[in-house]
Amino acid sequence: MPKKLIFNSFVLKIIALVTMTFDHIGYVLGLYYGIENPTLSLLFSIFRFIGRLSLPLFCFLIVEGVLHTSNLKKYLIRLGIVAAALLVVQICFSYIPSLEQMGFNTAASINIFIDLLLGAIGVYCLKNENQKIKLLALIPLLYCITSFIFDSYEAFNPETKIWIIPFFLRTESGFFGVSLCLGFYLSYIFKNMWFNYQSKKLNIDYYQYNDTDIERFTINVFSVIILVVVTSIYFVLYHFVLNEGLLIVDPSFSIISGAFILFYNGKRGYNKAWFKYGCYLYYPIHLLIIFGIFEIISIL
Repeated sequence: MPKKLIFNSFVLKIIALVTMTFDHIGYVLGLYYGIENPTLSLLFSIFRFIGRLSLPLFCFLIVEGVLHTSNLKKYLIRLGIVAAALLVVQICFSYIPSLEQMGFNTAASINIFIDLLLGAIGVYCLKNENQKIKLLALIPLLYCITSFIFDSYEAFNPETKIWIIPFFLRTESGFFGVSLCLGFYLSYIFKNMWFNYQSKKLNIDYYQYNDTDIERFTINVFSVIILVVVTSIYFVLYHFVLNEGLLIVDPSFSIISGAFILFYNGKRGYNKAWFKYGCYLYYPIHLLIIFGIFEIISIL
């Protein structure tokens, strides 16, 4: 075990926000200028590689939020409000011809809060003691898998649009984000199973591990294992089953975020109201700024 678990939730949020910003700059760069130019292609790849670190960190923090929030209802409502607000913007962008002609219809598919909300709901269901409610966690997962299948089908058949779940209601990451959320929660269960096994094997009282760095690090290790497994599944689907050839946004780079998760200490850190709510507002605001800057540059 590392001598010091140094990252709290505040630090992980900052890292997630920064890497997400790089990802979106790269995305918009490719949207406006393409990647045929070698220099632009290199910048696009670097920015989007860095961006692969953000989603696992956000999913990890969603699980921590659901498990430790003092008011789960308000927590879910906050996620839902941002997801709904972005959804309204997406719908407007999709049906305003001038924005559609500039490519904003493609940009309107960026709404990671759908993924995070579904992940949070799935974790809430899994942590419930009622077995019937636990099974409801399959609904968000099945929704995401369906969304992934529809996106994949349309990618191979560009002339076909599936309106059973329109693109602005689909998850941004397919099943990747929700699978990570559910998997990170299972890390807590795996931790309990491991400690029970160790207690019986070594005849050591299980409860002495409660709220210790050993307990936290054990959860982190299982979380990283989950991250590797889910990312590997996603990688295989994209590169060998779907044959999308997405080397420049290779999902396997998400595994690097495990280095930060491994050193998570389970503490909240700085969490003033302005920062807590600012994290929700940062997502739409930074997208507007990035698109605004690129739009101004394209006019000049």
